[in-house]
Amino acid sequence: MKFLKMKATRVIAFLTACVLVGICTFGVSKNYLAKEELHREMRDYTGNFDGMMNQLWAVGVMYLRHIGPDGEFDGSEELKRSTESALQELGLMDSEGNITINDYGIMKYYVSNGEAELSNTDATFDQLYDENYSYSYDRNRYINVPEMMHFYGGADMSWYSTNYGMEYYYFGYYTDDLNGHRGITVYDFDTEGLDYYTDNYGVKIYYKTDGTTPLPFVEDNYDDNNAVPIEIEDDYQTTTEGESLPEHGYLIYNAESGQWKHVDNSRFKNIPGENFGLRICITPNADIIEDFDKYINNRDIAVDEFVNSIAYFIPIAIVAALLMMYFIIAGGYSISKKRFVTGFFDTIFAEFPISVIFLCLLGGCALMVYPNILSIRSVFKNLYGHPELTAYFYAISYTALTGIAVLMLNSLIVRLKCHTMIESSLIGRILKKIWNGIRRFCSKIEKVVTEREMLKSNLFLRHFIIRTVVAIAAGIFLAIISLGYMDDDVTFVFGAVIIILAYIWFNLKDMRDLSRLEKQIADMNGGDYSRVEIPKSSVAYTITEKLNNISDGMQTAVENRVKSERMKIDLVTNVSHDLKTPLTSIISYIDLLSAEELEPTARDYVKILEQKSQRLNNIVSDLFDLAKATSRTDINAERIDAVILTGQVLGDMSDKIDRYGREIRTRINADSAPVMADGKKLYRVMQNIIDNALKYSLENTRIWLSLDIEGQCTVIRVKNTASYEMNFTPDEITERFTRGDESRTSEGSGLGLSIAKSFTEACGGSLEVIVDGDTFITQISLPIIK
Repeated sequence: MKFLKMKATRVIAFLTACVLVGICTFGVSKNYLAKEELHREMRDYTGNFDGMMNQLWAVGVMYLRHIGPDGEFDGSEELKRSTESALQELGLMDSEGNITINDYGIMKYYVSNGEAELSNTDATFDQLYDENYSYSYDRNRYINVPEMMHFYGGADMSWYSTNYGMEYYYFGYYTDDLNGHRGITVYDFDTEGLDYYTDNYGVKIYYKTDGTTPLPFVEDNYDDNNAVPIEIEDDYQTTTEGESLPEHGYLIYNAESGQWKHVDNSRFKNIPGENFGLRICITPNADIIEDFDKYINNRDIAVDEFVNSIAYFIPIAIVAALLMMYFIIAGGYSISKKRFVTGFFDTIFAEFPISVIFLCLLGGCALMVYPNILSIRSVFKNLYGHPELTAYFYAISYTALTGIAVLMLNSLIVRLKCHTMIESSLIGRILKKIWNGIRRFCSKIEKVVTEREMLKSNLFLRHFIIRTVVAIAAGIFLAIISLGYMDDDVTFVFGAVIIILAYIWFNLKDMRDLSRLEKQIADMNGGDYSRVEIPKSSVAYTITEKLNNISDGMQTAVENRVKSERMKIDLVTNVSHDLKTPLTSIISYIDLLSAEELEPTARDYVKILEQKSQRLNNIVSDLFDLAKATSRTDINAERIDAVILTGQVLGDMSDKIDRYGREIRTRINADSAPVMADGKKLYRVMQNIIDNALKYSLENTRIWLSLDIEGQCTVIRVKNTASYEMNFTPDEITERFTRGDESRTSEGSGLGLSIAKSFTEACGGSLEVIVDGDTFITQISLPIIK
């Protein structure tokens, strides 16, 4: 179907798919965001639950735990003062020492630890507790978390005490109701004027430098308080003063005395806190319970609508996916070129569309994983709380991301279809260059190995290199001995002369063997293929054996060629003889019939038989001549004047020329043109060429014959205007049994030009056919002899 291959169809399919993606995204996200909006509204209440739980837990553990039966604080004055200061810092106690709990005006609470208790109602724990709506903590564990808290997480608090007078309280992450404190410490000693450090939760931890509290580990010195915490890793280390240090602990430096004091870490212990006496119950009032029940009902409806929307939009999503697949499968096809082609964008580095696809997937996943991302971005703050507007944003975003990703993917698929992925990839180009470099390197290695193999087989080169190295080494050794140790110039000169003479003699010996190779090659060029035997120790032995093998092969080929030509000549001769004997009888009987008195019809038949038999006789003669010309075994070369031969052929063919009614114009531009050729064969060549021009020239046109001396050759040209359309090449017309005018069947065998070419080449010349429009030119070139 042609319209499916059209570019316009692909564009419409792509745009339609994008619109369908937008519709699906809008419908699904609208219902999903409506459900999330209900969750967001309920988080206000759940946040209040967690905030109150943090407040009550802090009061119960930090304060009520220390209240005795008499209602007084059971502990030192330093601990009481530190606890009250911490509660005030958390916003849980006013300046007069009264506990202040924020119940948001919608919560009823109860908290107790031991016999001490606190509540904003007169109800006890059991009276206030409701298993459907109460948020309760009893004896170190949560006993009830209402359904509205399940998607929020609940509070996570803990504490521990120490054996050096510090208590640490951790409140978790949801600490807005504690003035943002994630943790706090109280101390059973005076912290006035003490140094402190801040831990990972932002809690201030005070410490002393007298060894009664642990010190923080830092790499630099504490110049302000003269405390230098050091972590000791080896069993023994020595200070700059040469003192041995213990395995574990801290060193405290006293600037006044210049002494170091060791603090043992193992003394300081953290004791996990237990809340077996802590009970907390938080119950919302009737209005909140009613709102919560409405939320549960609306939430169930929203979930059903969300699930139904997914089922409703699945067919639309499938259609969009199919259209996208069609767009990608048919992408890049050109109707005019009937193949897949690349566009301008497809020539950009392939890493770009791959990166864009990755970014689109990353953006889509970010919007999917973080559905409330808009609520924390000021640029989209106006969309927060408006599901429909947010759904439009999601629809536009996912439509754009999907469209861009599909376009990038289509570009990559088109490159694969057109086999241009590697060429259009930066990494592919780099890898291709590396591969080509490896191939070039391997080629060089192969070349080096080949050269080494050639060096091994080339005895002359090996002997020359070894001989040269030995001569140089001997010369150096002679110079060191005679000039360095003996200090004798005569010995050096005498030894050098001997080395040079020996070097020349061995080289001349090898050159003599190589000169035999030149003679063997010259003999082979002259036709002497006899083997040459030399000693195996000769440097020319390997090359001589190779030449002997070539000689044997050429000798065998020549013998086979001669044998084949002889068989061919014998075959043609025998066939011609076998054909001529009955053919001669047929012609004789036809002559006898011609002499008889016959009816006109019978005489016409006899005339046709005479023509056909004569034509068959000519074909047999031509075949015999062609076979002899091809074998070149029947050539009697002699000195011939081409000018005289041309005139003789024209004179002998004058009657035939008159019978055809043609005029032959000659232009002989030489007085004499001596050539070496077989007179009979060259005569036949001229006869065939002129006969061919007479047969196939246009009526009432002239035939031109010229003879020129061009360089060292005699060139004879016969030119005529053809009477037919020449639908052939010059090479085809000189093949056997080929006619220029296929409609002509009455005369000619298609062997005339083939025989002429074979005879010309047998005489050492060349024959060339030139077709110029309707002009047919036959050109013969023969070398001139002196």
